[in-house]
Parts: sequence; structure tokens; C-alpha cells
Amino acid sequence: DGGMLAMTWETHAERLVNAKNAEDFTEAVVAILQIIQTNEEEEKKDEGNRRGKGRVFVARDTRPSGQRLLSFVIEGIQATGATVVGSRDTLRTTPQLHWQVLMSNAGKPCTESDYFKQLNEGTSKLLSRSSSSSVSHLMIDCANGVGAEKIESVIECIVSNGTVVTLKNTGDGVLNSQCGADFVQKEKKVPQNFEHGIDPECLCLSLDGDADRIVFFSQAASSCPLELLDGDKILCLIASHLKSHVSRVSLESSLDPKPTMGVIQTAYANGSSTRFLESELGLNVVKTKTGVKHLHKAALDFDVSVYFEANGHGTVL
Repeated sequence: DGGMLAMTWETHAERLVNAKNAEDFTEAVVAILQIIQTNEEEEKKDEGNRRGKGRVFVARDTRPSGQRLLSFVIEGIQATGATVVGSRDTLRTTPQLHWQVLMSNAGKPCTESDYFKQLNEGTSKLLSRSSSSSVSHLMIDCANGVGAEKIESVIECIVSNGTVVTLKNTGDGVLNSQCGADFVQKEKKVPQNFEHGIDPECLCLSLDGDADRIVFFSQAASSCPLELLDGDKILCLIASHLKSHVSRVSLESSLDPKPTMGVIQTAYANGSSTRFLESELGLNVVKTKTGVKHLHKAALDFDVSVYFEANGHGTVL
């Protein structure tokens, strides 16, 4: 489904990573091959469930080590007989790669242009139906990562809604150094190249190097503290928006049972955000262990759900 590695396979991944020598690594690979062989034998008993050798989507971000590492990955995939989709030069954000796997397995168009088409259409619809005024100026910290190369494809629908967009940290510096979502969220400081002041009317956002985290911020003046919208606050805003729509559907439709909505947080979430979600919005807040894999699993129990970690990892299902 384009999600994270199944938890049952984490033991094998850890064994590979922690191999101290070639012998340990070989033993780990053999253990995996034995599992694959067992699975294939089971599939042969059920002809209608045979999946063949499979397809593996590969891509990288802009880190200097990316091409070399991806070359090794491709060689390993080809050695298993599986089909590789992508090359050592394929650049993708992490969300793009998740999406492509999901769409491919659903039998739907899954090229990069299909991704941007869906993203732009959804963004345009969301902005056109908003009752609030547009942000006059949006400054985007691309963290000197792959987001800088991809975000150009989604800017047009934002600009057409009356927002001026300025890109910063687009690749001239070191990835995630003094910039990016993690830096802004933890240090509570503006990224590099923002130091000369931010227009009080301007909204800023920071991505991280592979563009799977996002935080927003603003600053009334250079002498004022940063106003940070981290993952907990973003979660509250999205949940409030979704709650109104889900409630309307429940009242106006004949759906039975009524759609369920859940909000997923970790135990490290800001307590004030949890109280707001439960007391003010009346939502069911589920707490999980830290990690997107735990958040995502819990989110699947609801018809509509949203989860975020404070660091900006999150999504809506």
C-alpha cells in the first residue's frame, strides 16, 4: 500500500544493517531467501494469488551518496529477478515514492506527472473552497534538498490563488544544515537566508531534505521570537477543518454506520494540543508509540484520520 516496511521484516533489516562481516551478512540474506522461498511455495498452492517476481520502485534524494548507494540497490534487486522501476538518476521526494507504490499496486497511473496532476487538482479545489483570505506571501525553506527540485511543479496553483511564493535554500548550501524542518522545530530559529527579516504578513514553511516533514512559522519582527506551527499545531488545524466536513456528512447523508474520524498522536505530543482535540473538538485521540509506522497503523482503524508528530511527519487518510 505504499506504507512503511512491515514490522515483521524489521528483524531481518536490522540483522543486515548490523552485520559485522561478510559471513554475518550472507547468513542474514540466506534467512530472507528462505522466507521468500516458503512464500513462493505457498503461492504455488494458490494459483489465483501468484504475484510473480514483482516490481521495485527506486529513487534517491540529493545527498551526494545517493547515486552510488542506489546503484548497489538496483544490482541487488536485479539479482532477485524483480523489475526495477527507476534508475540511479531518479530523484523523488519520499512522499512521491510512497504514492507511486500505492498507485501501481492499485492498477492506477503512477508516473511523476500523474502525481503532480493529482496534487495540483486537490490543492486547487481546497484553496478555491476556502472561506479565509489567501496568504499574501509564502516563503519556502527547501532545506537544500530534493524538495527544491520538485516544488516548482505545485507552485502554480498556489500563485494563481493570489499568493506570492519565494523559494529559499534551493541547493547552494549543505542539505539540512542550519535549515529545514528539523532545525526550525528543534532550535526555534529561522533558517539561514531568512536572517534579514521576515515580512509580518508572510507565512513561512520549512521542508526537510527528503520533503517528508513540514513545519510553518512566522515572525512579527527580527527581534521577536519565532511563532512556530509544529506538527501538533498543524494537526489541530487539519483536524478542525476535517471535523466540520465529517460532521456535515454524518448529518446530511444516509450512511449507516456513520463515518468515523480519529486523531493519532504519540505520547510525546503537546498536552495542550491533545486537550484541544478532545475537549474543544470532541475527537477521539489515540496515543501510540513514537514512529510513523505506529501512527499509520492506528490511523487505518478510522474512515477519516489524521496523524502528526511534532517534528512535522504526518498525513491525512
